[in-house]
Amino acid sequence: MRIAASVVVVFLVLVGAGPDSASVIGVAAASPLSILVTSASDTIASPACPDASRCTLRKAIETANVDVTASAVTITFNTTVFPSATPTTVSIATTPLPPVTRADLAIDGSGAGVRILSAAAGAPDGLVLSGARSRVSGISIARFAGTCLKLSGADVVVGGERATGHGNDFGDCGTAIRTEGTNTRVQGNRVGFGADGLSVAAVQLGIVVAGSNSVVGDDGLAPGYQNRVGNAQVAVVVGGTGTSPVTGIKIISNIFGQAVDGRAAPVGVAVRLLSPVTSAQVASNSVSNAQTGIALQGSVGGPSAQGVRIAANTFSQIGHLSVDLNEDNQTNPNDVGDGDAGANGLRNYPGFTRVVQSRISGSACAGCQVQLYQATHTPGGGVDYGAAPIPGGVVVAGEDGSFVFESPAVTPGLWVTALATDPQGNTSEFAPGSRVGAGSIQCANGTLQSGWNLTGYFGAEAVNLGSSFPPDGAAAGRVRAIYHLEPGTGAYTRWFADVSFARTLLSLEPGEAYWFLADGPAPLSGGFSLSAPISVPLKAGWNTVVYIGASAPVADAFASLGANYRELYAWDAITGGWSSYSSEGAPAWAQGFTEAHACRAFHLFSTADEILVPLQP
Repeated sequence: MRIAASVVVVFLVLVGAGPDSASVIGVAAASPLSILVTSASDTIASPACPDASRCTLRKAIETANVDVTASAVTITFNTTVFPSATPTTVSIATTPLPPVTRADLAIDGSGAGVRILSAAAGAPDGLVLSGARSRVSGISIARFAGTCLKLSGADVVVGGERATGHGNDFGDCGTAIRTEGTNTRVQGNRVGFGADGLSVAAVQLGIVVAGSNSVVGDDGLAPGYQNRVGNAQVAVVVGGTGTSPVTGIKIISNIFGQAVDGRAAPVGVAVRLLSPVTSAQVASNSVSNAQTGIALQGSVGGPSAQGVRIAANTFSQIGHLSVDLNEDNQTNPNDVGDGDAGANGLRNYPGFTRVVQSRISGSACAGCQVQLYQATHTPGGGVDYGAAPIPGGVVVAGEDGSFVFESPAVTPGLWVTALATDPQGNTSEFAPGSRVGAGSIQCANGTLQSGWNLTGYFGAEAVNLGSSFPPDGAAAGRVRAIYHLEPGTGAYTRWFADVSFARTLLSLEPGEAYWFLADGPAPLSGGFSLSAPISVPLKAGWNTVVYIGASAPVADAFASLGANYRELYAWDAITGGWSSYSSEGAPAWAQGFTEAHACRAFHLFSTADEILVPLQP
């Protein structure tokens, strides 16, 4: 009947039907066509469409390709043959499915249960559509060594809202989805999993987008349109098909590296932007169980990725970097003037000048937007990365580059980092993590125990040593001797209560460490409060220092020394013995410790002249 109708239309136009008639005929000829797939077979003889039981997917595609009169074609699936509760498999024979060559074609499996699998190991591509305005929704495609779903036309849609059944599932693919046309939307799909969203069905590449002005996820942040990609070498790849820039890409509100029940579904790289990509946005995505979160390719025989704005993403269980410019697996150092080239211009990351609970300040590029993040921190900073945006933590740096977060939503002991994005949309890597301080530290003299005590002296000013120390109070005269290690010499100056001619230590200086020998409990008065740490110069060899900074794990408290110290000891006056931190060959009686407490004295061996810079209180 459809062929006959086409003949009539041609005849009427040829015999000179009037304008009104031609207009009516043209509208009728451009009506949409729906094709119902009624067979899961790919090999039955002489299939036909339409047909109550023999219309295969292969024949439906062939029928759609040759129909030149329909304005649009929708291929749907009989729910009796393809029940949604127990999906039916269309096993593709050794001959690949024919490519869809016409525009305005939708393959819609929503409400049905449709799985398209390759019957032959190593089969090439699954579904291939080249027409504009194509749509594929509500189906599962797997086991194609090439690309499970390839679309090259403009204005295509892959998936849709999952609650209505429009999302697709992809697994065991070389590449799961590849779109090459402009203005495409990839939404609500699951990639790298079985149809249950849990089992592993690994892919090499999850979603490849090579056409400008395309969206992966949803720019309205609707949860039902997010893509979930796991068990992939790279979850999303943008660009890489030629020399023309791919621009205007949005990768928003997706989940990478996690199955629907929260279990890990690792990815190598969550989002990889190749050159030449410009003016892209990667925002509000959840990235976990990845070696690298977001990677921007540097120059590879051409321009590097530029203008990639990165904002409001969350990261967890990251092996290397959350954001990696130039894809070199290292945090690129800031340079004076920020004149270096590379991905996003290797935009300098923000620098912190003061990080305390009441106020965080620093500097970035003039007019840059600064995003404050909570950092996942490993003591010593070996695997630090930005984890989650801090609520309200976005400011714009002034003309001089300075920025301030007043009363940020942080607490002492939390580690923070930040990103900077310049007015051209180039986002930096994350800054090195900084610990949030309380704002001040109080060091007070305590009570000396009977015997030897290694402790700091925290008087408000220097005190001259006479014949008795302390000079007054209930403890007067209980201190019998005081020793002070002179840096770099290994020699002690000393004071004795009973032997004046042997005294070489003449005064006590605030913040210095001393050995006190007391013949009974000796309370000492005084103390001071500081809002900044006190740096201590060290000499190669043994040093006795007071750590005046925020209490923290030793790896953080002494991080400024790097690997330039080998032995670290603290004296316990109550037990009368040493405890050690990570000291190779330490004697068995030395008990270990892991925290460097504020205002405590330590005995350490430095392998070079260095400066100990404690953490900000």
